[in-house]
Amino acid sequence: MSELYGIPLETAFSEGIASRHWQARCLHCDEPLVWGHGRGWCHLTRHGDLGGGCMMRCDACGWRDAPRTPPARCPHCGDPAVRDDHAALAI
Repeated sequence: MSELYGIPLETAFSEGIASRHWQARCLHCDEPLVWGHGRGWCHLTRHGDLGGGCMMRCDACGWRDAPRTPPARCPHCGDPAVRDDHAALAI
């Protein structure tokens, strides 16, 4: 994978979003993980920001992201059935 949600990984590295030294891939989804100081391994959000430790999903509309603060409702369709998909596990 050379990009994350449309953001080239080279841009993420150059802008300090991700660090080559503290980067791994998620065992579950194969997406890049970044080490968050005091937080552990975190997924990146769709916008390339340091997200949460859990990837979340909405079964109603297919939304998937790793928000830093888990939403009570899907930010895309408003359905309350938002759930954790998996926790970040570095390989």
